[in-house]
Amino acid sequence: MKDFFKMLAACFIAFGMWVAAAIVFVSLLVGVIISAGQQAPGVPDGAMMVLDLSINVTDTPQADDDLAVLRDAVLGDKPPSLHLRALLSSLDAAAVDSRITGLYLHGSFLPSGLGSGFAALKEVRQAIERFKASGKPVIAYLRFPDTRDFYIASAADSISINPMGDIITPGMAIERFYLADFFSRYGIGIQVPHAGKFKSYGESYVRSDMSEEDRVQSRALLNGLWSEYLATVSLARGISVAELQAVIDAEATISPERALSIGLVDEVEHFGNILARLRQASGVADSADSFKQVSVSQYAGSLRSAAVALGSKATVGILYVEGTIVGGEGRMDQAGSDRLARELRKLRHDETVKAIVLRVNSPGGAAIAADIIADEVARALSVKPVVVSMGSYATSGGYWISSRSNRIFAESNTLTGSIGVVGIVPNIERLANDHGVFFDGVKTARHADMFTLSRPKTEEEMALLQSWVDDAYEKFIRLVAEGRGMDEARVRVIAEGRVWTGAEALEVGLVDELGGLEDAIRHAAGLAGLDDYAVEDFPAPRNQLQEILLRLGGGSEPLASRFEGRFSQWVRTRFEELEVLDSLNDPRGVYALSPIVRIEE
Repeated sequence: MKDFFKMLAACFIAFGMWVAAAIVFVSLLVGVIISAGQQAPGVPDGAMMVLDLSINVTDTPQADDDLAVLRDAVLGDKPPSLHLRALLSSLDAAAVDSRITGLYLHGSFLPSGLGSGFAALKEVRQAIERFKASGKPVIAYLRFPDTRDFYIASAADSISINPMGDIITPGMAIERFYLADFFSRYGIGIQVPHAGKFKSYGESYVRSDMSEEDRVQSRALLNGLWSEYLATVSLARGISVAELQAVIDAEATISPERALSIGLVDEVEHFGNILARLRQASGVADSADSFKQVSVSQYAGSLRSAAVALGSKATVGILYVEGTIVGGEGRMDQAGSDRLARELRKLRHDETVKAIVLRVNSPGGAAIAADIIADEVARALSVKPVVVSMGSYATSGGYWISSRSNRIFAESNTLTGSIGVVGIVPNIERLANDHGVFFDGVKTARHADMFTLSRPKTEEEMALLQSWVDDAYEKFIRLVAEGRGMDEARVRVIAEGRVWTGAEALEVGLVDELGGLEDAIRHAAGLAGLDDYAVEDFPAPRNQLQEILLRLGGGSEPLASRFEGRFSQWVRTRFEELEVLDSLNDPRGVYALSPIVRIEE
């Protein structure tokens, strides 16, 4: 017994030493980060602005304080992110900044979650074109560019590619995974009542292939996105759409030599040649020195500091709704209804906030959660202007919360609509029975146990669930009709759960105007009668220290790496989709949710 206590004491001492060492390590790391932050470089005269595309472009602002840096250093589980508005503002400010002589693009995007969607990238590309219109050069250097990378790089004055670097742009595809046979094999039951013949969310769990309705809408979406890509790149590089399509169909990946011969790139060369041109552009004569440069993130930080120094003034508040809409507070990558409703109330009562821009990048989620947010949007609308800016996604519940506003802006390649409702009802009866687990009990009413996972729903219970889904669908129809000033019969024609591109949505009346976030901000300011105003982001980034402690305690979030292989990327994406299923928390299992359109390249 005495030896036992000695061993126990030794374990406690060892554990204490480990904890102490960890605390010292974290403290030292924080000190280094803070010290580095205090010595952050300024913007040198004659600098090239550097945009490293090896990022995930998010709509929602990410914490950029010292703890955020510590989080990335300790956890290292997500690609670096850059806030879309910070990126756009930096490019626009740099275009008229005499210290900046040009823009250098390199790297490859690292999409994660709903980030780096084509609608957001269209806004980035337009900002690069505005920069180029100032007369300053835009230089792009590519190694293995994919469709997203080349879409952005095509805006540059000159494009160079590494001699070993093909352009990986075989086209776009939508591929869904279907689990009906898997669930059946392992004894998991899924029942999916739905309203809307195009409402495809849930098909993955009850089918083994794509329905004809989903095939029709998916083909239309892809054709819209791909046509926009071809038209944009062809115009920028001076080749015909037909020629570009023919090359892609014939070769899938385009070699450097082939890309040079048809004018997709200007030079095939190593980085050393580019470095010499960057030195020359930034006025550096010594070949031993690097070129004068400032990263977009550093430049964005200097803009934030300048904005703080200006003091308070009339404000346009941007509220970001990004991720799956869920009840409660939600995780950092979700749109929690309680958190967003609280922010909307604050914005409504804040007299310095004269107008609200609702930036939506969401495939929807729990119907009741979407309705909670939509109600607060309507209350805010009764007090001050509310303008919606749609990102890459504003479908289903994302459209639910957008429909009542002064004006809706979307990009031509935004995905929106999906006015439909679906129920997700799982059970594990056969799985449990096959492993010797059985369920029994008593109840006080016929349907007291209808929400149990231990058995499938009866026909009577499924009829009840279908009625709830139908009721939610009818409310959705009425909400859109009222918010858009449309006849209900017209809404029913364009509803049915169908997803539309932004360009199509404009034609059918679901959006008012094609444009990006800055267009929505200007329109909101105009409605409020503002000539001189500040722009502020809401909600504030979540507490990074809490996340660090939570994740060090044993998180299960899949890793994302800039060197991630195709197979691991596929597996991670499938787990992300299943995580969405796990996060759905509507009390009745009724969802205004559409599948995320994953573009395979």
